[in-house]
Amino acid sequence: MALVVASTVVDTGAGRGGGSFTIDAGSKALSAERVDSLDGFGLVLAPSGGTDAVLTRLSEHHGMATTAGAVPRVGEVVAVVPNHVCPVVDHFSAYVVVRGGEVVDHWPVDARGRLT
Repeated sequence: MALVVASTVVDTGAGRGGGSFTIDAGSKALSAERVDSLDGFGLVLAPSGGTDAVLTRLSEHHGMATTAGAVPRVGEVVAVVPNHVCPVVDHFSAYVVVRGGEVVDHWPVDARGRLT
């Protein structure tokens, strides 16, 4: 993946049945655009390489995901692959560059918010 959005799990739906959780990234961070050939609004990568989760709903600030695999814990940071990266790139003022699990650089977006 060339770009993922780091997001924190804020709810696991404990007591409401398994397989669902909520993250703190919604349409303002990920875009509410859908792609006909893909399910949901993006993919939450399973940290252990297990079953990925699909973002099935978005509000402005939260995403709801479902999985057939293990549900991540509250507080866990997960990698979200948006369905359409173009609008996502415009939502942030800086990017953290990671290689092999290590932070190697920070890229500021110099033109962010400029009209001219």
